[in-house]
Amino acid sequence: MYGGCIVIAKTQNDVARHPDISGNALKSGREHDAVTGQGLRKCSGRKCFRALCCKGPPPPRPEYDVVCIGLTGAGKTSLLSRLCSEGADDIVPTTGFSIKAVPFQNAILNVKELGGADTIKKYWSRYYQGSQGVVFVLDSASSEEDLEVARTELHSALQHPQLCTLPFLILANHQDKPAARSVQEVTFHTKHKD
Repeated sequence: MYGGCIVIAKTQNDVARHPDISGNALKSGREHDAVTGQGLRKCSGRKCFRALCCKGPPPPRPEYDVVCIGLTGAGKTSLLSRLCSEGADDIVPTTGFSIKAVPFQNAILNVKELGGADTIKKYWSRYYQGSQGVVFVLDSASSEEDLEVARTELHSALQHPQLCTLPFLILANHQDKPAARSVQEVTFHTKHKD
């Protein structure tokens, strides 16, 4: 039994080797085991056979490579853990990078999360190649000084030759904190200063 139905034939070769497995057998309400050729109890006849043998595997979902950057403590790892339905109990800052596949109904995002420490930021550009999108996470409740550093890093990424033509998502995280800035304030603080 497989998924509530009896597996009639696993491959086309099984059907070819056992001529008694045919539409006629199914029409008569009889099913046959592909290996032994013995009759089996009817489960749902033709529908069961089609469900198992005719549909084939689901079509592959397209995959997109995305890079996720931001300062330490902005919430990059927490965001990815939440999107992957993982526990957020023992999250530690990312040292170096991590890669996670984030499944959605119609696509899979392969996200390279890059650590935000000062010692790691200088290596970010080495991981940009092949990216098809950028998620920049910033702490909307951070200090003015940290927000200025985040603005500088954001504009550096926006001007990078490998990222400048890609879609960017700027995620203002920690909106649940009392000191969180509004969308208008975050937009004002992240604009390029002339």
